[in-house]
Amino acid sequence: MIDKTKLLQLLTKYLAAKETKAERKELLEWYEQQESNHPDSSMEDDVRIKTRARLITSIKSSERNKSRIPLIWLPIAAALLVVGIFGYQYFLSGSEKKATMEMLSQIKPAKDHAIMILENGREINLDQLAANEEIQIDGMIIKKDKDGKVSYHLASSNLPVIPKNSIQVPIGSTFSLTLTDGSRVVLNSDSKLTFPSNFSTGDRVVELEGEGYFEVKHLNDNSRFIVKTDDQNVEVLGTRFNVKAYKTEDNTLTSLEEGSVKVTIPKGKSALLKPNQQARTDGSTELQVGNVNIDNILGWTRGQFCFDGSNTDEVLREIARWYDIDITYNKQGNAAQYSGKIPRNLSLEKLVALLNYADIKTKAVVGKNNRINLIIT
Repeated sequence: MIDKTKLLQLLTKYLAAKETKAERKELLEWYEQQESNHPDSSMEDDVRIKTRARLITSIKSSERNKSRIPLIWLPIAAALLVVGIFGYQYFLSGSEKKATMEMLSQIKPAKDHAIMILENGREINLDQLAANEEIQIDGMIIKKDKDGKVSYHLASSNLPVIPKNSIQVPIGSTFSLTLTDGSRVVLNSDSKLTFPSNFSTGDRVVELEGEGYFEVKHLNDNSRFIVKTDDQNVEVLGTRFNVKAYKTEDNTLTSLEEGSVKVTIPKGKSALLKPNQQARTDGSTELQVGNVNIDNILGWTRGQFCFDGSNTDEVLREIARWYDIDITYNKQGNAAQYSGKIPRNLSLEKLVALLNYADIKTKAVVGKNNRINLIIT
């Protein structure tokens, strides 16, 4: 008998089409047990009975004839499995206007998208730049490589004034950018990075609103790379770290993966971080340093929502930004204690199904301005 934690892991891998043949067989055997032991039809509504029967037939058929079924149907079948069994009851009860599965399936996870805002106010939609294409605008060359990553540099180093530009990443998007010094920045949803078009001598200074993961290149001149936020200045020579500084969040967080960083707050207090440490400020005069699980902190850069049993509010806000939806968290159930990882590459109806099965009871309704609102207890 598969326990609940193991079953959730199997379903999660099946949704992402990453399960092994043995795991697929184990999942099928579990499902066949559900078929043989399911309650009498008088205890279930017609929708659930028909859904279960159809899914059993589909999965058995896929096992017998998988060589004739395109692989693209596997995650679809898995999604139906999870949604049909564990998620349906949260959309068929209550007096609120429920969001249908079809509506949720149309809401996809974040994608690479950003707008570059030049100092003169001109906006460039970087989606319009094709792979391996470069353009020159106002003395600046912007290039997108074959993997979709964008880098830029000045066409001439003789400009009298180095312009300052910004990258704006909307809600429901992410973006990766290589700066002129070779440093790489990955920006999370609803984030903005302001930076000079070229780093001259002295400190390399950028400004961040939102969340960014930095891989800073160490230069021979030992120039410092400084990330400025409203509540922190982060100084490094060359290292990997994450800064989270949303205006809608209570705290500004700098978390170190590799190397060392110096974090300073406006009142002058500072701290030197070691790997797996985090500096936290809340707009006051306090600067708190503690140990963290850096893999969980960087989960967003690796395609995961990471719950650690204490950060439910924070992760739910990440989900809201990721899918551009609203979330109401009532804190009445088991969600606060949940610890686990959920893929970020799922459409919303698959995510809701996994949340429900993880005992994060989730109901989707149509809220103000026809926006999807997840009510979570």
